[in-house]
Amino acid sequence: MQKYLLIILTVVFSLGCLLAVPQFSLAQEKDYGLKDTATAAGLPNAEVDVTQEIGRVIGIALSFIGVLFFGLMLYAGFIWMMARGNDQEVTKAKHIIFSAILGLVVVIGSYAITKFVLDFLLKKQS
Repeated sequence: MQKYLLIILTVVFSLGCLLAVPQFSLAQEKDYGLKDTATAAGLPNAEVDVTQEIGRVIGIALSFIGVLFFGLMLYAGFIWMMARGNDQEVTKAKHIIFSAILGLVVVIGSYAITKFVLDFLLKKQS
């Protein structure tokens, strides 16, 4: 049981750190000539904010996790339907469903906790 708890805490901490990156990059207000360089390079939108891009990547990652959850649930349901009374197959399907739900709860929970804490800290600074 301690092994699973350690794995869960490691995943929550890691995702929390990854989701915190866009908020901490708000402290960078200097341009360092990036807009001039982007304009000189002929990029179409020189006003792209790094935090918006990181947020977009995080949104894509969370969408992928949702698709992965749906696929696991579909796979487990198919295994359960095709078990035909075989207890080992039913147990396998239940284990996949439980693991998928637990993974989704951990990811959503870590995102929610990180967003809550960072919003609270950023409001304190203002």
